[in-house]
Amino acid sequence: MKQMYFFLLLLCTSTGMIASSRINHQMDAIQYSLETYFQEKNTLKVSYTNEQLIVIGQKNKATIEIYNLLGKQVVNLTNVTINGSFSKYISLPKNNIYIVKISTKALTKAFKIVAK
Repeated sequence: MKQMYFFLLLLCTSTGMIASSRINHQMDAIQYSLETYFQEKNTLKVSYTNEQLIVIGQKNKATIEIYNLLGKQVVNLTNVTINGSFSKYISLPKNNIYIVKISTKALTKAFKIVAK
């Protein structure tokens, strides 16, 4: 009887440890994903100077869309590979404000730029 009780206790303890290990592994994966998301979100920067759109801080494929303040899409760049930085000559009418929307698998973020 003592051997059976010991075996059941050992079985329950090891099963709990395995489940706990799996939960810890899943929590680590979620934490890593969230950290990666916030790092990408916080490091992403966009600027527009001398008719040059510059995107810095991403290392994957993205879609870049530019809208005027009326909501009309004026530029659509799909499957853009950004390896740390990306620049593209885009002629936008001067003295206007635009919204730049950058979408990746991990995030979507919008920026305001002024064409001077």
